[in-house]
Amino acid sequence: MRRLASVPRTNRDNADGGCPAVAPFRASEQKPVWLAVLVAAQCAAQGPGSQQSIDWSFDGEQAYYTNASSDPVVIVPMEARLEPGQTLSVTWERGETAYSLRRAA
Repeated sequence: MRRLASVPRTNRDNADGGCPAVAPFRASEQKPVWLAVLVAAQCAAQGPGSQQSIDWSFDGEQAYYTNASSDPVVIVPMEARLEPGQTLSVTWERGETAYSLRRAA
């Protein structure tokens, strides 16, 4: 299991309430195109009174995020609700026109 690098924050990150800018992948790190698009979407976990950018983990086949907070969150822009401790995995199957989302406890 490999963890994606943290995304550097910029001065404009919080000005509009948006997520941080996405750092480009290094050429030596081969990632599928769908993962680059997922990261570029600047997904966020929105909870009661808070929003946190998502640092996706990638294991070579799927990207995933686990809600480590004590509150439920909604992953935007996907509108996927995660309870505390629940994991969202994201994949893109060849020939499909959308991401596949799966929730696991």
